[in-house]
Amino acid sequence: MRGIKVNKIAAVWLMMVVIGLGYAQDFVSPLEHDVEQMMYIRGAYPRVGETFEVVYRIKLKEENRLNMYPQRMVALGYTVHFWAGSTDPIIFLSEKEIFVPILKPGEWREFSVKLKITKKAVSIRIMGGIRFKVSKGCGATINMPLYLIDPETGQYGTREEYERGLSVEYRYDFVDGSFIGRYDQSRVSLEENRRIIKMMKELEPSLTDSLALLLHSEQYKVGVPKGTAKWDSLNQRWIDKGVYEYYLKDGWLKAVQDGRLMEWEENEKVKIQKEWKGGKGFNFFRIDNNTPPDLHGGDCLTKTFDGYWKF
Repeated sequence: MRGIKVNKIAAVWLMMVVIGLGYAQDFVSPLEHDVEQMMYIRGAYPRVGETFEVVYRIKLKEENRLNMYPQRMVALGYTVHFWAGSTDPIIFLSEKEIFVPILKPGEWREFSVKLKITKKAVSIRIMGGIRFKVSKGCGATINMPLYLIDPETGQYGTREEYERGLSVEYRYDFVDGSFIGRYDQSRVSLEENRRIIKMMKELEPSLTDSLALLLHSEQYKVGVPKGTAKWDSLNQRWIDKGVYEYYLKDGWLKAVQDGRLMEWEENEKVKIQKEWKGGKGFNFFRIDNNTPPDLHGGDCLTKTFDGYWKF
């Protein structure tokens, strides 16, 4: 019994130590709310193989919580540190850690590091931060991404420059027919968008990639003409090629070229609504359903790649 009591006491003591260490770690690591920080490249953005300089700026806020930390910890100073992603092709040419004995509230300090990109990668991240010298945590951190904007020369730049150079297939969300401002991998399927472009160009070879995807988006604005989508029972999907053939035969491309697309859409929408006699208006949306819809009268559902439209 005595051994059991001792073990229980030891277990409780160990749990208190673990909890205490957890609080201590939370206590010593923040600094995140005590400083303002920024990073930038000094001079022009680099190309692959060029040496360039990254500057990390840090300012201790006038209102900070340094008095909450142990005085010994504050007195021992801080460490500014730089690093990159583990798979990023970057080498550092100067010290990655810099000792900072003191920070004065309201005063900006600058620290820099020299580095080089060794080979082409679509994007890389350079990170900086500051922590207490005796702390093992990351402290306050910030990251600066660079994007390959010219694969030929290996020139890097900002995300905005990178996205301006992307083709339209990187910005089309085929699920809702929208053209999003920025490339969002969670919303954009390059494989599906390329399939759509290929299909549209087979229907009308003169279409550009942008016009091909614009044609695909019309189904969300004017609806799916009755009888144009065919169910493929073998692959369990709707073949929607006839939808876009219908639009093209109805003068879609000519309307685009003449600047009358909005007028065409309004007229086409009314026409398609009339085709679906017995329906309840025109407001389609996607729903999850693995059963082929009934395309005959009443509430008609038409399936495309991954959902259904309700008219």
